[in-house]
Amino acid sequence: MSTVHCNTVQTSSGGAVTLTKQQAAKAWMNFNGTGTVAARDSFNATLTDNGSGDYTLNFINAMSNANYAVVGATSGNSANGNPFTFELPPHYNDGVDAQVAGSVRVYSVLTGSNSKQDVTKVHVTVHGDLA
Repeated sequence: MSTVHCNTVQTSSGGAVTLTKQQAAKAWMNFNGTGTVAARDSFNATLTDNGSGDYTLNFINAMSNANYAVVGATSGNSANGNPFTFELPPHYNDGVDAQVAGSVRVYSVLTGSNSKQDVTKVHVTVHGDLA
């Protein structure tokens, strides 16, 4: 048996390779959504803090189109005990396009007040086809 060690695998033209297990997540992130917003761990994504409870995952290797699946969860309760929910725009009719090939925008929303607020933990997973 042989072992292959490398830092990056790309197609011969320099793009992302096709995974043999197509059901694998193409991007994911676990991040701290309060204080200094930052990723705890991630794959194929960087993070932008757009304001209170409003975040964008930017894909290092873009998706082939905007028709990918996004799954997310939040963890934490507000001071009054209300839980947060994970949502994609345009919940607020703010004209934001939640999904484009290069990124996805997500919200943490306080149940009851229906307002975007920062939350302790946000988890996002993306499934689809890479460009």
